[in-house]
This record gives sequence, structure tokens and C-alpha cells, in this order.
Amino acid sequence: MNNRKVNILLVDDDPLDRRLVEVTLARSNRSEQYNVETAGTLSEAAKRLSNGNYDVLLLDLNLPDSSGIDTVQKAQDMNSDASVIVLTGLDDEEMGLEAIRRGAEDYLIKGESLEHILVRTIRYSLERKRVRQRLIETENRFRSVVQTAGSAIFVLSPEYRILEWNEQAEHLYGWRRQEVLNKDYLGLFVPDDTRDQVAADMRKVLSGKTANSFENLIRVRDGSQRILLWNASPLFDAKGQPIGVIAVGQDITDRKRMEDELREHRGHLQLMVSERTANLEKVNEQLRKEIDDRMRAEQELLMAKREAEAANQTKSEFLANMSHELRTPLHSILSFASFGIKKYAGARPRKLLDYFSRIKQSGQTLLELLNNLLDLTKLESKKAMFAFEPADLGILVRSVTSELDTLLSEQKLTVRYEVSEFDERITLDADKIKQVLRNLLNNAIKFSPEGGIIDVAVCQVENSARVSVRDQGPGIPQDELVAVFDKFVQSSKTKTGAGGTGLGLAICHEIIAAHEGRIWAENRQESGAVFSFEIPLSVDRDAENQTLLAGAGNGLAESSGDLIGAHSAV
Repeated sequence: MNNRKVNILLVDDDPLDRRLVEVTLARSNRSEQYNVETAGTLSEAAKRLSNGNYDVLLLDLNLPDSSGIDTVQKAQDMNSDASVIVLTGLDDEEMGLEAIRRGAEDYLIKGESLEHILVRTIRYSLERKRVRQRLIETENRFRSVVQTAGSAIFVLSPEYRILEWNEQAEHLYGWRRQEVLNKDYLGLFVPDDTRDQVAADMRKVLSGKTANSFENLIRVRDGSQRILLWNASPLFDAKGQPIGVIAVGQDITDRKRMEDELREHRGHLQLMVSERTANLEKVNEQLRKEIDDRMRAEQELLMAKREAEAANQTKSEFLANMSHELRTPLHSILSFASFGIKKYAGARPRKLLDYFSRIKQSGQTLLELLNNLLDLTKLESKKAMFAFEPADLGILVRSVTSELDTLLSEQKLTVRYEVSEFDERITLDADKIKQVLRNLLNNAIKFSPEGGIIDVAVCQVENSARVSVRDQGPGIPQDELVAVFDKFVQSSKTKTGAGGTGLGLAICHEIIAAHEGRIWAENRQESGAVFSFEIPLSVDRDAENQTLLAGAGNGLAESSGDLIGAHSAV
């Protein structure tokens, strides 16, 4: 409350009761804020209300010219802005509730406790009045914007009933607002053959948090049909639950018709041009062939030059990268070995154990790097042997995921499976396919946000089995989706610290190629990357190709690439 006087009209025919209220307000700490006037009858109160500006009306229900709950209704009918507070000697809960229903702010009982609640009740009623006024102003502004907008705007309930309808919607549909309120929008305006699609679009809006844009066909009052472009957003209650849809529509019927005519005209023009240039094409065919041959030769020379330059650049980058990758663990090994030599006499066993652990960890890093290089070399030289046997691809996927439980738990990640049944068991090299799965899952783990979801799908596509690993990471630049499978190539998204030498995806590519399959990368529409591969359900191999590579434990099936540092950062 501010420093302005609060004008109160006390309507009570009992002088003692009026005096009690005046004394109660005078004793309050805020007595200087209240200006109290009195009236003994409802008719006298009506005269004062018409001539004065009052904030609060303290109303007794039993007056010489009015009694009972109807007194509240009569006071409301006076169209005063004053907040009505019933102040009566009747301790009747049902009457109190009815008074509130009829517009009273509160229902107070006269007595000794009045001193403690009267001032607070007055303050609360004034504050509620201010809140209501602000809400009314906000609603009026919103309604004014909606009604004067240049687009058709309406609000639908979750059951597709019309809750609001602006003037532009009236002009477009040909129906007045009063005629359509609470009517079923789909049944009234949407043709039968498109109703299911429009309902699906509306459900999509209700289930989301952002606006959705879509086109649909409507039926207006004169029976004609129009095409509308909609932008629709969900409406939520205070608890965040969807309570409706607000849709803003533009009539694009004429634009669509012009686009169709333009498309038809363009096709006709192209046909005319083709006919008129046919003879010229025949005359110039030989010349064009000679020019094409020359350009092809020049292009081949240019491509060869670029490939040579790219190979040289790749070699330089690889040497620089390998030097760094080898130097880092070697430096760690030498440093901690030197510490151990210098301090072995006086160092504590726990400290020496830490030195040896770090030396072992760096040695394992070096071994993993060399294993990857050896693996890729054997695969490219066709010296790696494969053991093709029938296997359950779904079991392999879950087995590899179990190996990575620790990494998944550290980042609070969830793996969702979608594994389809196959008509037959798939012929594959289980260890090498697990190596591919291990690389792709590690890749997804590295670039999924904490608490994210990794989707793994296994399904049959004609005569092939397809596996897809989807993450929620930053994705891959469009121009790098193919290059990421080249050896020694890293995505630009990973060159700020994700690590790796760019070998993991190259190894995956070679393994899938040996299965006569294909592997590729793409981006999700919302966010993240998808790595997928397909292999035939069965591969014919002769007996000599069914043998395992001698010394198979040398790392091909056991190493995890480079853990696929980022999408192709391995």
C-alpha cells in the first residue's frame, strides 16, 4: 500500500458496530491511511457511492432496507469500483461462501478477533483488486492485438474446439465469432481426406515446446477451398501442461496457383528451347566432343595435381601428428623413469607405484597407436584374414555396449536399442564387427552431452543388415561427411583437443569393405551425427579365407581404434 488515503464506506445501521470498526482502524499502525465514512442504509450507501470514490465497502448483511445474501448482489449492482467485504454478526459458512461467489472479497464475523484481521483483510482485498486490474489490462491488450492483426488467428482446445476467433478469421472463413465458439474446428472446416493429417499436425504442436509451421486445405463457408500456411504454438498452464494451440494463418491459395502456373510455363519454355536448339546441337556435337575431351584431359591433370598435393599435405600432417602422438607418451615414460631413478632410494613405495603406473599407461597408449597402424596396414594390404561365421548381430551390439558401461555411467548416458528380428543369422567376422561397433559407440560417447541418449538401431534392409549409432553431439560439417573415413583425416570439429590420429574410422571402413558392405555418416535433423553400416546377410567365402589371422591377438580385434576421438577424430 502507498501513502494515499484509503477511502472506506462502512454500511451498518448499528452505531456501536460502526464505532467498533472506526476504533479498530484507528488503533492499527496504519491508521493515518484510512478515511472512514458511514451509511446506515443500502440506499444511503448507493448515493455515497455514486457521488464519491471509495476503495472499500464494509457491508453489513442486515440493513433496514435490505437483508440477507441479496444485500451483496445489490451492492455489486451499484457498479462501484470499491472492493466489497462483508462484515456481519452471522457466523454462517454457507452464507459466507455464497457471498464470495456473488463477488465479495471476504466474509468477516464481528467480534473481539476483528481487530486482528480487519486491516489485513482490507489490504489483501486492495492488492487483489490491483492484480485483477492488471490482468484485465493484459487481456485487453492481447485481445486488441489479436483482433487487429492482419492474419487469421484462433485458439483451439486440446479437443480441437474453437476458443478464440479474430476478425481476420471471420473474413477468411466466412463465419462470425459467435457462430464458431466451442465448435469442432476439424469437423467444420477441414475436408475429410486431410482431417487425419491436420489432427496429427495439431498433436505435434501440443506435444512440443516450439512453434510448428505447416500447410493445409480448409473449407470456407461458401463451399470453396483455400490453402493456408500456419504457424502454430502450444499454450501452457502454470504447471507447464498444454491447454491449447494458438494458430496464425496466411491464405496462400493465390500464391500456390501462381507457382503452379509459373512451373507449367517454365516447362513449356524449356520444351521450346530444347526444340529450337536441337539442330544447333547436332551441328556442334563434334566440336563439343573435342572440347569435352580436352577439358576432361585438363581436369584429369588438375585432379592428379591436386591429389599429389593432397597426398603430400596428408603425409606432412600425419608425420607432424604422429610425432606429437609418439612424443607425448615417450616424454611421459622418460620423465617418470627419471624420477624413479633419482628418487628410488628415498621414495615411498606408493610414489614409486605411481611412477610405474604412469609409465605403464603411457606404454599402453604407444602400443594402441602402433596396433592401429599395423591393423590398417594389414587391412589395406589384404593380409588380414577373416573368420566368417553365422552370428546374432543384436547380441554383438549388446555385448559391446556392456563393455562400455563404465564410460556410459561416467557421463550419465543412456543407450536405447531398436533391434529387429532377422529372417536368418548373419554371416560375419564377429571380432572385427565388434571392433567397428566399439569404435562407433566410443565416438558417440565422446560427443554426447552429459545425461544424453545414444540410439542404436539394428534392422534388415532387403538382403542386408544395417546398424546405426545416433548421438546428440555437435554433428559433422556437411563437406566432411565422406572425408572422415580417410586415414589420417580428422573432422574440423575435433581439432581443438579431442585427440586421435584419424585411423579408427579408416579401420572401420576397411573392415566393412571386407564384408562387402558400406559405411557412411550423416547428420540428424535435430542435432548430432549418425554413423551407419550395412553388410550382406550372407557372404560366400572359400575355405582358405575362413582361417583366422595368425596371432590374432596382436590388436586387430582387441584394439579400439583411437576410440574414434570425435566424429572422425580418431
